[in-house]
Amino acid sequence: MWSLSSSVRHIPVLFLLHPLLLLFSSHVAEARTLETEQIRPLNRSSSSVSAVFVFGDSTVDPGNNNYIETVAKSNFPPYGKDFPNQGVISMEKQLKYFKEYKSRMEVYIGKERTKTLISKAVFLISCGTNDFIVNYYATPIRRQTYTVSTYQHLLLQLGQQFLQGLLEMGARKIAFVGLPPMGCVPAVITMNSDHALTHRGCIESLSSVARDYNRLLRNKLTAMRIPGAKIIYIEIYKPLEDFIKEPQQFGFVEVNCGCCGSGTIELSVLCNSLSAVCSDDSKYVFWDSVHPTEAAYHNIFLGLRPIVDLFMKA
Repeated sequence: MWSLSSSVRHIPVLFLLHPLLLLFSSHVAEARTLETEQIRPLNRSSSSVSAVFVFGDSTVDPGNNNYIETVAKSNFPPYGKDFPNQGVISMEKQLKYFKEYKSRMEVYIGKERTKTLISKAVFLISCGTNDFIVNYYATPIRRQTYTVSTYQHLLLQLGQQFLQGLLEMGARKIAFVGLPPMGCVPAVITMNSDHALTHRGCIESLSSVARDYNRLLRNKLTAMRIPGAKIIYIEIYKPLEDFIKEPQQFGFVEVNCGCCGSGTIELSVLCNSLSAVCSDDSKYVFWDSVHPTEAAYHNIFLGLRPIVDLFMKA
């Protein structure tokens, strides 16, 4: 997990090199399924993007994290049951490690080609959810140290520092993903509702924190006007909220429980080869108690595709 707030000491980052942006957002106007509509390939001739670098948490990790010292692993069944190759290299990296990676590229392809590659690459940053759900609300000492407002501004400051570090290393196309409706995450409902077994509605107090943070993040990114750089905010709150409020419109049936196990608390080792799974995960918004299903990601991407195309060509 990538946690910005742990960056009071350092900024741990999950670094991935992936062929296509997988996590953006927008409102999807009609229900679509993986079976009825496929993603058309990107027209390479019209794209000026050399690579995609993804810095983020487990919601944007398309592979496994076997080499990361964390209990939040997914290198066992039923995780990856729908992936034919079932293996993508991923390693935890810090910002300084990306600098080392840049140096290695310079050795292999030269400084000028490396500079061009990085300047034409898309950098996707997705973080913050763990900071609130785990590091703030589940850690009493953190709440004694920070109010919600001061903690939000701390995360914004750390995020800006990280973004500035990427810019200094030559990044010129950066997309920063906002927070989801945190109060609607199944595990959050379970941990914060007095009637989690009978009434699994979203926890509005946590979702409102996400909305406020997203507003501040948008303002922060708008204020960062860097000549020659394109920095955009990616709205992820609204589409997930739409899935939950109007599931039938998007082909979903279950919105407040995950597909794995009871769907209320299972995550990582609690969702394993012995766990029961739903018969059709495409009808679920969440795979386990935290992470969306492939169907949810697919709907998000389809709605965003026009924005992706424009960003790729910019």
